[in-house]
Amino acid sequence: MANITKNNRFRFAFWGIVLVLGAVALILSSAGVNFGVELSAWRIVGGVFLLAWLIYTCIKLKFTDVFFPLAFLFLVFEGPIANAMGRPDGKLVSTWIVLLAALMLTIGTKAIFSKHGPVHVEKGVKPNPDNDHSGRFGNTTVYFDAADLSGAVVRENLGNIHVYFSNKDAYTGGGSVTITENLGQVTLHLPTEWEAVVTASENLGKVSVPDKGAAGAGARKLDLVVTENLGHVTVVYE
Repeated sequence: MANITKNNRFRFAFWGIVLVLGAVALILSSAGVNFGVELSAWRIVGGVFLLAWLIYTCIKLKFTDVFFPLAFLFLVFEGPIANAMGRPDGKLVSTWIVLLAALMLTIGTKAIFSKHGPVHVEKGVKPNPDNDHSGRFGNTTVYFDAADLSGAVVRENLGNIHVYFSNKDAYTGGGSVTITENLGQVTLHLPTEWEAVVTASENLGKVSVPDKGAAGAGARKLDLVVTENLGHVTVVYE
């Protein structure tokens, strides 16, 4: 088993505490302890995890990422809030308005504050400004030079990115690509002679990588580091 880093220990402990608190809240609710507020089990569990997501984001100093957990928290508890305000229909504002506002606030604050911050990479890879593709908001195609994959980063993506590689024959292995702060869709188009080796952390989204099985034995390895992912990362061999 790989060594557990200090950050991983903190992450495991944090989410372990969240699970315990969620279970306690669920048991208390089932036992009729409601603290003066009638809440369904799904609202209690959802609220605990969303609040934990918000706290975790603040602990990691990712303040531009707080708007979606805040939006989902509001949507989970909108019904009780609306009833308390005398709105029997349980609605205060359109769900799509809340999500659109969260998206716009995320994009806006990232454009103001995050784009000029340090590149977040892992596994000791040094940032390379030439290989840093940051702040992508629409449909985009980016290229990395396979002859130099040092510090290759795709970050702060809120759109749909297709990643391709030039000079594929020059790649001998040992390179890495980091995808971080992804809220959209990232598709990596890799040659069939390569194989992606995935390391994922702080991943609340989805990472889809085909299993090459025995065919990957002689493949040139590419480290794919996925961190702080809320979107979808897909590897395609072609």
